[in-house]
Amino acid sequence: MYMCDSCQQINFNHKLSFEEYPQLVEKEKNLLPAHKGCTTCKQVLPIENFGKGSKRNKYGLKPKCKKCDSEYMKKYYTKKKA
Repeated sequence: MYMCDSCQQINFNHKLSFEEYPQLVEKEKNLLPAHKGCTTCKQVLPIENFGKGSKRNKYGLKPKCKKCDSEYMKKYYTKKKA
């Protein structure tokens, strides 16, 4: 089971078993914000409009909304083919 650095620290401090860990993760999920800002179009959108990103990104979401990311990838691949 993968644990992020902060969760590993919590687990280390509290000596949680792997059975107790999912309950802690559920509590952490409730701390996600309802909205996030897109770095490209500068709009504040619901969190569902952002794709899954790197675990290093804040909240594990991409910085671009799905629409902007799709447009970027289309341009990227057309440029790459040419």
